[in-house]
Amino acid sequence: MRRIFKISATCFFVLIVLFAGCAPRWVTNYEGQVEEKPVVQKPGNESRKKTKVITRRGGNNSLVDEKKFEKFRVEIQRFWGAPYVWGGASPKGTDCSGMIKTIYSRALNMNLPHSTRLLYKKGKPVPVDELKMGDLIFFGDGRSLTPTHVGIFIEKGIFLHASVSKGVTLSRLAKSPYNRLYIGARRLLD
Repeated sequence: MRRIFKISATCFFVLIVLFAGCAPRWVTNYEGQVEEKPVVQKPGNESRKKTKVITRRGGNNSLVDEKKFEKFRVEIQRFWGAPYVWGGASPKGTDCSGMIKTIYSRALNMNLPHSTRLLYKKGKPVPVDELKMGDLIFFGDGRSLTPTHVGIFIEKGIFLHASVSKGVTLSRLAKSPYNRLYIGARRLLD
């Protein structure tokens, strides 16, 4: 009986570790959120409203052509403000890797895994000073270099991610805790 309990407990623990991969507790304590709703626009249509404007400037800060950029922009806006739902992958509720999977699938027709750890194995590494819109950025839990959270780099140090406490939101990479917990980035597009 005791052996069955140990096996069951071990299986349960392995499942928790395997499926944990989005929005660890440190996300809930973050105070540097970018609170404005993102408005992704083409150059020349910039707005002076109190919104975070995501633009395409000269083509060198984005990894996608104009048509794909528009699809990407629409998907980002669809997810903005979605509540955090562990295992979710839609604007009605999502976790971090589910948001990535759906945005890339709908905007760029890419089939990606619904797992932060598996996403980290995709694409090629990118130095932080060479990040472009669409790059995936990964964070650990502070104890290891195992990725536990993922977001999409937007521009100027801002990224989109699914926070446990705030849902899908924008945050600044240079602010704590993200600057401490950043472990790397991957480029899926060239």
